[in-house]
Amino acid sequence: MTKRVLKVLGLVLLTTALVLVIMEAYGYFRDGYWQSYLLGQFWYSWSPGTLNLTQAITERYLHWWLWDYGIGQLVIWPLWVTAGGLGLVFYLIGRR
Repeated sequence: MTKRVLKVLGLVLLTTALVLVIMEAYGYFRDGYWQSYLLGQFWYSWSPGTLNLTQAITERYLHWWLWDYGIGQLVIWPLWVTAGGLGLVFYLIGRR
């Protein structure tokens, strides 16, 4: 049952990544430049308090470099890369 859920979640995330790439490509052909939707922008527009809280807790209670070189680097990646990568991992785990 868990494998099936992971596989379906992986497929949903992979489909989301594909839709995001298509949206960015459409914007490129419409406007003439590539504008990526970043994970941090999406997270901030969805829930700015949790992004700031996550940064504060990570830097204060864990270690500053975990935010600067780990999570902080992840939030500047394009959203389709993170959704696609996570979807691929979930799909492969669910496929086993």
